[in-house]
Amino acid sequence: MSRLITDDHSLLPFKLSGAARSAAAIYPFKTTEYYLGLVRHLNMSDPVFLQLAPDGREIEDNHSPDPFCEEEKTKAPRLIHRYPQRAVFLANNSCASHCRHCMRKRRWTEAPSVASVEEVKEAARYCQEKQIEDIIISGGDPFLLPGAYLDEIVARFREVPSLKIIRIGTRLPVVDPERVKRNMLNKLRKRGPLYLMLHYNHPQEWSPLGDELLDDMRRMGFLLMNQSVLLKGVNDSEETLYHLFMGLLQRGVKPYYLHQCDLVRGVTHFWVELTRSVDLLRNLQGHISGLALPYLAIDLPGGLGKVLLGPSHRLQKSGSRYKLRTFRGKDVFYGKEE
Repeated sequence: MSRLITDDHSLLPFKLSGAARSAAAIYPFKTTEYYLGLVRHLNMSDPVFLQLAPDGREIEDNHSPDPFCEEEKTKAPRLIHRYPQRAVFLANNSCASHCRHCMRKRRWTEAPSVASVEEVKEAARYCQEKQIEDIIISGGDPFLLPGAYLDEIVARFREVPSLKIIRIGTRLPVVDPERVKRNMLNKLRKRGPLYLMLHYNHPQEWSPLGDELLDDMRRMGFLLMNQSVLLKGVNDSEETLYHLFMGLLQRGVKPYYLHQCDLVRGVTHFWVELTRSVDLLRNLQGHISGLALPYLAIDLPGGLGKVLLGPSHRLQKSGSRYKLRTFRGKDVFYGKEE
C-alpha cells in the first residue's frame, strides 16, 4: 500500500508557488505515493500532475461551491435525492487522493466521517418509502471503508425491495490499486450484481498493478463502468480520448459518461467550451467502436439534473450561454460565468 502525501510531507518532490500554496490552504493537497508515481513531468504539462497539484486559479472564480444544491436535496442523512427513482448515498467523506476537479472539494476540510449504522438504516428506509430503484454509494470513496462495513451497507440496501440497481463509485483502483483488498471484493461479489463506477481520466493512469486489479474485479463478476471528466489540458483531445475509451474497453470497462467539468467553485479552470466537447465526440464517431463512445453528461446548476448529449447533438446558443432541456422538459441556459 502506498503512503499518503500532503503538502508539508517530506516525500513531496515539488514546491508550491505562492498562489498554489494559497489554493492548498483552502483546498488541501493530498495524494498517494502510487498516484504521484504515475507523473512523468513535475509541471502543468503532465495530465496526472494537473489532476493532483494545487493551482492558483482554484481561488480565482466566483461560482457556487454547491451549484447542484446537494445540501438542499439531502432528504435523509447522507442521502441525496435529485431524481425520481435514483439517489446517492455518501458513505464517507474521505478520498485517498484529492482530485483538483472534484465537485465536492468544498468538503475537503471537514473532519473525516463515516456513515453510522443508524444513518444507513434511515437511508434504506427512505429508499423503501420513496420506491427508489437505483442507489449510488459514493463519498468520499466507499472503497476506503473497512470491507466488512461496506458489505454491511450494500447488504442493507439489497434488502430494499424496490432497489434494482446498486452502484459503488470509487477512484481507489486508479490512485492506489494495491489498497483495494481482495477479501473485501470477495464479500461484495456475493451481493451482486454490483456496478463499480470507476474514474479514469487519462491513459497515463494505466499501470500493470491497476490492470491486474481490473482483471480480478472483472473475473469476480463485477460490472465495470467508467465515468471520465473532460478536463482542459488533461484529456481534451481526440487522440487522448480515443486511447482512453478504447483502453477501457480492452480492460473490460465500459466508458459510460464523459462528464462536462462541473461549474463548481475551484474547478472551472478545467472547463471546456461545450461546443468543443460535442465536437470531440462527433469527431470520434465512426473512428472508434460504438461500445467505446460514452454520453457527454452535463450536470446543471440548481439541482436540475443531468443532460445527456451525443455526438449528433446540435447546440443552441444565446450569447455565451447554451440552451439545454432538463429531463423534466424545462429549458435552461448553461455556461461558465465570466
